[in-house]
Amino acid sequence: MIRLTGVQQAGSSLAIPGLRADWAARSGLEWAFLESARLGGCPAAATTLGLSEGALSGFQVVVQCTESAHSEGSAERAVLVIRSAASFGPVGSRDYVFRELQASLVL
Repeated sequence: MIRLTGVQQAGSSLAIPGLRADWAARSGLEWAFLESARLGGCPAAATTLGLSEGALSGFQVVVQCTESAHSEGSAERAVLVIRSAASFGPVGSRDYVFRELQASLVL
């Protein structure tokens, strides 16, 4: 029983940084959505955001955006593909965690 409890606690402690990385990547997507709506297109080809507050402090988020034009009937639409990659710690370290999310936005 003691060994089972130790394994369960270790699994839980590893899940928390993964959840934080997921939320950091989601923050990058939300930032890109707001900037894209404000600008009417991609905010930049690639932007690095350093998160410094709360539970996401220390995460680096790289947001990449690609834009393509498509015709829909007589209307021209811009389709944005946004990728947000969040990481914490140096690669190979015990504390390293990485998550990447992608979303599409039609303007």
